[in-house]
Amino acid sequence: MLTSVTFEATSGTLDIALDNADDVSIQTNAGQVEVLVNGTATGPSPNAADVWSISINGDEGDNSIDLSGVTSAEFSNSPTIDVWGNGGNDIITDSELGHSLNDADSDSDSDSDSDIDVAGIDVSDDLLNSDDESDTEDFECGHDHTDDSFDEFPISDGRFETDDSPPSIDEEAFLETIQKTIDKLAEAKERQAIIERAAEAGITLTDSAANSVRKFRTHSPPVIKNILSGLGCGRRKIQKTRPGGTCADRNEQFEHIRSLTEEFQQAGQPVLSMDTKAKEHLGHLFRSGRVWCKEPQQAFDHDFPSWSDGVLIPHGIYDVTNNLGHLNLGLSHDTSAFACDSLGWFWQHIGSSRWSDPERLLLLCDAGGSNNHRHWIFKWDLQQLVNQIGLPITVAHYPTHCSKFNPADRRFFPHVTRACQGVLFDSLSTAVRLMKRTKTTAGLKTTVHVIRKCYETGRHLAQAAREAINMTRDTILPRFNYTINPETA
Repeated sequence: MLTSVTFEATSGTLDIALDNADDVSIQTNAGQVEVLVNGTATGPSPNAADVWSISINGDEGDNSIDLSGVTSAEFSNSPTIDVWGNGGNDIITDSELGHSLNDADSDSDSDSDSDIDVAGIDVSDDLLNSDDESDTEDFECGHDHTDDSFDEFPISDGRFETDDSPPSIDEEAFLETIQKTIDKLAEAKERQAIIERAAEAGITLTDSAANSVRKFRTHSPPVIKNILSGLGCGRRKIQKTRPGGTCADRNEQFEHIRSLTEEFQQAGQPVLSMDTKAKEHLGHLFRSGRVWCKEPQQAFDHDFPSWSDGVLIPHGIYDVTNNLGHLNLGLSHDTSAFACDSLGWFWQHIGSSRWSDPERLLLLCDAGGSNNHRHWIFKWDLQQLVNQIGLPITVAHYPTHCSKFNPADRRFFPHVTRACQGVLFDSLSTAVRLMKRTKTTAGLKTTVHVIRKCYETGRHLAQAAREAINMTRDTILPRFNYTINPETA
């Protein structure tokens, strides 16, 4: 007859008490522990991942205890197993994890060469009988061991060398003293200090629980998680928030951009933001993200650009007022001519139909890249576009190291990334189809066009051409703000 099967969740201890000659086996079923007594499942069925120790207390009867089902594959925490025979002639089928056999009725002349195993601390008699206090050291938790209990039983790193001779001590008094020592170490303040250090060191919940069990036998991963949550800790990824540099006119330029945006919107004039998204490679090269499918797509085991079928340059134009996006996909180089051709195609085929009789246009862009505020070649190409569409374009560059605040980068590109993640760009048509489906519940929609023109790199502008640009610089930070006007006849 089985007296009880209990499970203490806080310590992860499965306690089995027998009261007769019983046939007991421990096994798992769908990740849960089952204790079979004479073929019948008995007691609670905790998750195997929550079990840290198993204690079996027999009686004077002859019990059959099968531990073969306790394996490291099923019990991820590799629990310690303590069997207390209490005088019976028990038959034990051992676990691959091993067990500690303790017989309360055995005398001191027993042939057993095992050390006493108490709460994971192995103790041999040569150190138990030692009077040398120099062997005493502090635990890793930094507790100050100055009371009499530590002087009685000097402990260094938690493990002592074994000795074949049995300990000549009062076993009950020894166990009581050790338990008091463990309880003293398990005070709430000491536990919190260990958890805080674990969090600062980036230790996982399982590592923290294992370290805690070795010291206290009381913590499990859920308990560690609750304590960390109470301390304000959580699993967080690295944030890309530190700028690569500073700009002395940062705040002033942001204020001016806001003022210009409000001015153009109140006047019913278009406000456009443009930027170039990160280049993509066509072909079977890996792309991050996950999608729902029966079988994963197969990509090359290395992301060598030479293995791709070509490069894809997504140039984005975002209508700030209407929350609409457009992508021109280049197949050549990201040059100023490409950026201006992209803006020109958008305005002639899409933008002009959205705005009735516009008189001017505000263009927000980064300070670098193909639309660099210091490059005259960009201003020259923009002059050709202005002459073509017949509208003056006011340009406001974001300060250096502030490109992430460009509306195209902040409000448009993340949704393009989300729409395309986890799918190979195995062809140009696939990339176009995926990018076209970029949309949000807030009303963002996307159009896509492919520009197949090949663009020349390394172009320079002569001084005479610079002087021919019809440009009016703003009185506020003129290097960032200017207007390109159509050339007069």
